[in-house]
Amino acid sequence: MVKDQFDEIFSQIGNFGKYQIYLYLALACGTTFPAALAAVGAVFLQGETEFTCDVNYPESELPTDYNSKCKTYTIDSCHEYENSKDNTTERVSCKNGYDFDNSTRNWYTAEVEFELVCDDKLKNTLIGSMFFFGYLIGAAMGGYISDNWGRKITIMTGLVGSFACSIGVAYSTNWWMFMLFRVLVGWFTNQSYVGAYVYCMEAIGPEWRSACGIWMSGTFAIGYGLLSPMAYIFPDWRDLQLSLAFFSVPLFFAMFFIKDSPRFLIAKNRPQEAEDWLKEIGRKNGKSEEEIKNVKIDDDLIKQVNGDGGVDEQSYSMADLFNRGRVMTMITLNCIFLWFVCSLTYYGFSLNAAALPTSLYVSNAFYAASELPAYALASWMVEKPQFGRKNTMSGCLLIGGALSYLSTVFSELSICEKDAENPFENGFVVAGFVVSILGKAAISMSFSIVYNVTAELFQKQVRANDVGL
Repeated sequence: MVKDQFDEIFSQIGNFGKYQIYLYLALACGTTFPAALAAVGAVFLQGETEFTCDVNYPESELPTDYNSKCKTYTIDSCHEYENSKDNTTERVSCKNGYDFDNSTRNWYTAEVEFELVCDDKLKNTLIGSMFFFGYLIGAAMGGYISDNWGRKITIMTGLVGSFACSIGVAYSTNWWMFMLFRVLVGWFTNQSYVGAYVYCMEAIGPEWRSACGIWMSGTFAIGYGLLSPMAYIFPDWRDLQLSLAFFSVPLFFAMFFIKDSPRFLIAKNRPQEAEDWLKEIGRKNGKSEEEIKNVKIDDDLIKQVNGDGGVDEQSYSMADLFNRGRVMTMITLNCIFLWFVCSLTYYGFSLNAAALPTSLYVSNAFYAASELPAYALASWMVEKPQFGRKNTMSGCLLIGGALSYLSTVFSELSICEKDAENPFENGFVVAGFVVSILGKAAISMSFSIVYNVTAELFQKQVRANDVGL
């Protein structure tokens, strides 16, 4: 097998020296925190609050609905009787708006301010869906910009856009303005995340690359775990959104002192810059001039990085992922399917924290914490020959899917007990909670591995495009 000459350089400058650790933590935390806080932030920004019609008479006079499964009556939150003194009259929409009850959760959300309930409840769902449409655009643009103009510009423009649009969200005056800026926040946070992920994979030596790739997902989990204390400190959604905006700031200024990815510099006919940057990394890792003197970017290395064509002046897009032969086209389609499955299940669990029979703050923290041991296990398993990437990811997908199904079953069996004073006295509630946490951990493992597999399968020229896709 032909040795990767670029990877050989890391044996001289360090695979994961102290400067690479600083660089990795800055890029990982600086991009995954804003992305995670934005993606899962909807749980708190748009959280549901109990409400009834705003009336000047007792709530007992409001219409009720009978739940035959739980054998209970609940107030119809969206209607009142046309004549409040006569419960045989027609039900009509709330005449004076809604009375939101913040006693259970002491917060003020966008759902409350814009009254996204009842006939307008679909708007709240639409905002969440459109955010992930922005996430999709950000992934595509992050890949395209990274492969054509560099990882650094991708990260910096993403961070600026994320900060500006997060401020826009906080000062939204109506629901569609809120939705528009949420879409843009999704775009820019994911754009910078894609650029940072590819940069990290190219600035870290092969010995640590897999583990660092997986732990990029770990910093994402830590990021959205921070939502719990932050949402508790800032119960008003505008204050919370403003606080989230500033997570994009530190890395933006740090990027002025960081050069672009050395692999990208080589591809764009800037070998001297790449060589100088690699030597600088070595020096900052504590290597002597004697140890790094043989770091050279010669024609053979350039040809190996870019292919036989040498210097690469071509622009690349996602279309190039499908014109490299039938085998690579099938691999690309397989990766797309895996990303779809992992994303759908992962965010399905994450955004469903409110359905767990605990405080939303605790549920969100539990979900985030459950991922960390999963990533530790994944980073160990993928390097073991008996497991590897394929077997580990396949096993986690099967386990995650089975546990997801069981979680739904237990949720249905305990649906009448979740709002009880002590829900955990019911065995189905306990089983559903445990299965949900384990299912989230399993799908998190597969999601983190698919990042690595995607980055490893494709050439540098289209790597960011594929991660974005």
